[in-house]
Amino acid sequence: MITNKDEEIDLVAVMVLLWRRKWTIVLFALLGIFSGLGLFLITPPTYQANALVQIENASQALAVPKGFSDIMGSNANSSTAEMELLHARLTLATAVKKMRLDWVAKPIRFPVIGHAVTKLNIPLPDWQPLNRYARTNESITLSFLKVPQAWLGLEIELVHKGDDEFSITLPDRSILNGKVGSPLANKDGTFATTIEHIQGDKGRAFILQQLSELSAVENLTRSMADVEQGKNTGVIRLTFNGPDPELNRRTLDAIFKLSMAKTSRAAQPKQRRA
Repeated sequence: MITNKDEEIDLVAVMVLLWRRKWTIVLFALLGIFSGLGLFLITPPTYQANALVQIENASQALAVPKGFSDIMGSNANSSTAEMELLHARLTLATAVKKMRLDWVAKPIRFPVIGHAVTKLNIPLPDWQPLNRYARTNESITLSFLKVPQAWLGLEIELVHKGDDEFSITLPDRSILNGKVGSPLANKDGTFATTIEHIQGDKGRAFILQQLSELSAVENLTRSMADVEQGKNTGVIRLTFNGPDPELNRRTLDAIFKLSMAKTSRAAQPKQRRA
């Protein structure tokens, strides 16, 4: 047997080379570890709510022709119809209105490391420019928000003044002063809001925003998914992803109930008056 010495690997030479570069290897390994740890700390967590739904084909109102049933299976049309209803624009738009998913109210976090600051309670220097950024366990809750069409999607800044008082800077640069729990509106009534609760020290800044129905529905569509478990089982697995586990659960429950109600109405036979 002929062996080509040029193709042989000299393990001793490789080990010597690695040993000579050991500090370079250690440096890059540490950089990788700290980069991964840093990414983990600055990335907000995402939670998932899920549910299993059994679809029973109890009505013939949604039945498909027998030829298709032989191909698709007896449960195919009901589960497919239900999945379509789950993604229907009307269903999602109704869920957006019911859950007020077109409202955004959140603290302003420190750039890049804001999540780490709030999660790990990292202290920020007590400097005036940094006073606006959120610390741990700070939040804001809305009970009402209305903005003119031209302001949909625009961020509106609210600053906590202490003693349940706040100021709001509108996109037209006008400033409104209000109090938690009391309705607040501009002169022409095109903007109105009621702040239900503010938790945060004096000087903290928050963002208010109302999304268009289309944007809110698109966000909802990206966050949810459904798939039939197995072939022709009629069992649908629903999932919803988001940063708030309780809101995920309530949103998924609302979407499911709305789609079930629409399915029930669609399955009812039409009555004809004599």
